[in-house]
Amino acid sequence: MVNLSSDPSVDYSEDQCPGEHLHHGIFYDGNAKFCLISGTDLLSFDSENGQRLAIRRHSDRVVGVHFHQGMLLSLTDVPEVYVWEVKSEKLLSRRKIEMPQGYRIGWSYQSSDGAICLLATNCEETEERAEDSLLLKFTLNALTNEFTQRNSAVGGGDRPPIVSRCVALTGKRPKTKRHLDIGKDFYVKCQGKRLTMAKFNDISDDAKHGKKGDTEKTLSNCEQFVLNSHFQVEDQRLVEFDSVKISDDSLFATLNVGRIYCWSKVETCGFSASKSSHVTLTGHRVVAEFTAHGTMFVGTGNGLLLKYNIAAASGAGRWHKLEQLSLECPIRSMVLSADFALLVLIHSDNSVCIVRSAGLCITHKAETVKKPTVNAVGIVHDPLNSGCIFTNSKIGSLQWIDPLQWKTISEVDISEENVPPEDTFNRPDFLWLDVSLVCLSIPRIVTCEQRRNELEKTFLKFWRRSSADPGQLQMENCVVVPRRISFVRSTLDQFWDCSALTVPMTNGQEFLVIYSNGEMEVYIQSENRGSLWHCDLKRHYQNWHQFVVKHCSAIASTNGRFATVNSLADNSRVFLWHLATLSIVKMIDTLVNPSQVGWATPSVLLIACQFGVVSFDSDANTFPWAIHHPNLSIASNHLATFAYDGHFVFVINALNGTLKSDPLRFSERQKEVVAVGERGNVLFVGISEGGALSVLTPNSPQTIGHSAELPKQKGTAFSHLMAANGRTPKKSGEQSEERGGRTNHAVVLLEMPSIKQFIDGPAHSLPPIAQLTRQFLDVCLARRSDAN
Repeated sequence: MVNLSSDPSVDYSEDQCPGEHLHHGIFYDGNAKFCLISGTDLLSFDSENGQRLAIRRHSDRVVGVHFHQGMLLSLTDVPEVYVWEVKSEKLLSRRKIEMPQGYRIGWSYQSSDGAICLLATNCEETEERAEDSLLLKFTLNALTNEFTQRNSAVGGGDRPPIVSRCVALTGKRPKTKRHLDIGKDFYVKCQGKRLTMAKFNDISDDAKHGKKGDTEKTLSNCEQFVLNSHFQVEDQRLVEFDSVKISDDSLFATLNVGRIYCWSKVETCGFSASKSSHVTLTGHRVVAEFTAHGTMFVGTGNGLLLKYNIAAASGAGRWHKLEQLSLECPIRSMVLSADFALLVLIHSDNSVCIVRSAGLCITHKAETVKKPTVNAVGIVHDPLNSGCIFTNSKIGSLQWIDPLQWKTISEVDISEENVPPEDTFNRPDFLWLDVSLVCLSIPRIVTCEQRRNELEKTFLKFWRRSSADPGQLQMENCVVVPRRISFVRSTLDQFWDCSALTVPMTNGQEFLVIYSNGEMEVYIQSENRGSLWHCDLKRHYQNWHQFVVKHCSAIASTNGRFATVNSLADNSRVFLWHLATLSIVKMIDTLVNPSQVGWATPSVLLIACQFGVVSFDSDANTFPWAIHHPNLSIASNHLATFAYDGHFVFVINALNGTLKSDPLRFSERQKEVVAVGERGNVLFVGISEGGALSVLTPNSPQTIGHSAELPKQKGTAFSHLMAANGRTPKKSGEQSEERGGRTNHAVVLLEMPSIKQFIDGPAHSLPPIAQLTRQFLDVCLARRSDAN
């Protein structure tokens, strides 16, 4: 019996995935860069190529970011101002902001005169003040001037806080940042069907220090607009304002049914009917950005980017549709540059793309980690690309994530359907097809897909992988199964080295499929056509005893055995199966509540039960060792055999059950942990119940070198093509020496060279010709790495 220690190891350090919930930000440094907020992090990107430049960490949640006098300023909810140097990305100064007692900052806004307004919400639990919110205003001139004169160091705890003054009591706090916006000396707020516009006033000291003042007296100069229009929805009470935006002297307000209202000269005329107009786009929620020239960019819930403008030719006050761009995912948020030339789109799957406003063409996609809406797969280790994790992406797609650089390196569309729109109250739910289960092996990937309303019907797809590109898949066959699939296992799961696989092994690959009712089938390739897969009629387990399969191990490569945990009522037992005959060869019923099984070696089976982990030698029919530690989960691959209990990871020696190192610890409880990397440099990636990713990395030079990004090489598209084909550009002197003896360097084409996928679509949605040229050269002319 082995007892585990709880003293964490100091040889590993934890790094949480940054940028999992990206939202609003700004362009800065002459539109050369832009930054986005994600929790306590601020991520900067290059506007030209989408490369992630820096990750600025904060101790508290970031509520806003602003650019002032050549410096980047980020504000937290404490509140505190962080001053960052633009070129070096270094923290220059930190300073507190004066706050009323009992309040906490929700979001920050910047008015047209450059002042910063903070929306402070009450943190107290009393009912009469739980919904109070107020606006604080301060200028940044004093902060930046003091820093320029004193060149103060990081910290600055002895300096007094920035003085702010309360300018308005806003009543019930807004639900999101988009429900309120700031003008020069007024604010606009939406709540339900009501819009409220009020001017700033000097609030008394009692209200500033947190005492509840006379809200009606404070908002004496306020004006309201109540929505009375009726729409084609079942419940009119669900129609309400979704956002407000002040642009120059105009006010824009959007409804959650896709209508946009506009009031011009709102500061002087208010909600005047003669100055108002509206346009109805779709029945989905919209996200919009507006220019000072009357142009608006609208992102819809069905994956479209629309560009509208007021055109006199179409009638006074009417909106004229100009252009549109089809996208891969609905838009969650947008950022527009100060000169209105660039637009950053943040999609619902957390992907980011850069769009030129002239022509609405996507130039690049930013380096981010995509966040799935529904993560049914969890995180899976890929034997062909052992340094990455495999998980869900947007609906119907899968992705590979690099846990060291924290970015999506490849994505594949499995369902190959249209972009699923967002759910809305006035339209039926879209019946999308999403991936619920995967099985990864070196030659193939098997996916299981289910409709949103047909969980008992599964689309079983077989994909062949490319040796050159792990993210390139070719579908071999699709089998529609009228049942739900619980587990899929491959006979080549234990082959971790590509050189160990031979052609007969690849062609003789088999897949074990276990259904939710406990039945089992084996899928094999067709003898006449290798790309077709069908059930082996000789191997089928009917499950007459009505067992429920709780877990299934991988298939051992040497003897073709696998193990399952079967339960009936309150009894659970472990069965050892032989794949060739699909029959039970051993039953283990002496363990209390077994939950998981997995092979540590081809003959040693690990079993997780109520009181710990037990090993079973299938050759000798003995139990060599056991670990006493309740509520453990187990995992094993060619890199490591380990157990984890949520916070701690225990790396186990499979031969004797001892620990290979001190326990490794996550700061948050993890639902699932996998081992990735390479031998001698193993990383442990975990995913929490909320879907947040974290990684435990060894403190070694190998990990640091692996995570370092390669320097960006400059050159033209043709110079990159020559480098890809093994040639380097010659200088003029070297070229003259080789004129006498010319050497032929053939350009090797790909298997299916085609540029159609990049130019398919309307002309206005195409990228610039320079980008199309580079993509054509890389896809159709560059030599493949495995070409002879």
